[in-house]
Amino acid sequence: MNLQSEQYKKIINDLVERNGDDTDTLDEETRPCMVTVRREQWDAMKSLLQRVIQFQPTQLKALGGLATRADLTDLLEQQKESAIYEMQESAKTMIDQCRTLTTKTENIELSYQNQLSQDGKNREKFLMDLEKKFEDRLNCPMTKRQKNWNRFKLAAMILYPWLSALALWLLLR
Repeated sequence: MNLQSEQYKKIINDLVERNGDDTDTLDEETRPCMVTVRREQWDAMKSLLQRVIQFQPTQLKALGGLATRADLTDLLEQQKESAIYEMQESAKTMIDQCRTLTTKTENIELSYQNQLSQDGKNREKFLMDLEKKFEDRLNCPMTKRQKNWNRFKLAAMILYPWLSALALWLLLR
């Protein structure tokens, strides 16, 4: 990394020196022109070129502060490590959330099973009570109305054959 940085600085310094020499030779050399240029225009063009040439070393120095390949590689490594760390942290967070949800789900399932068990016990108790009431009713002495109804049914069973036989005898006669 140091070797590349030194080579880069040497290239920049050479460019600055060459550009500085060009401005000195520009004043000394005369060049033939085909078109006549007024002195004001020539001076304006010359000052513009001088400003461009003076700006170039400043620009090169500013570009010299930019990152080299090694700096970019280091930056990429740091970003890669940062991304890996963030992914691991988010994975841990997601795992913790999944465990929490699993625990909550298990608790809900246990609660549901307890409610089903309690519901079964309540139904069983209700059916037992209903059966007991039914047996009590069957075993209890008959009411007066039930006794009269049973007597009527017994009399009807006894009289039915006699009445049918009597009706048949009357018809056949």
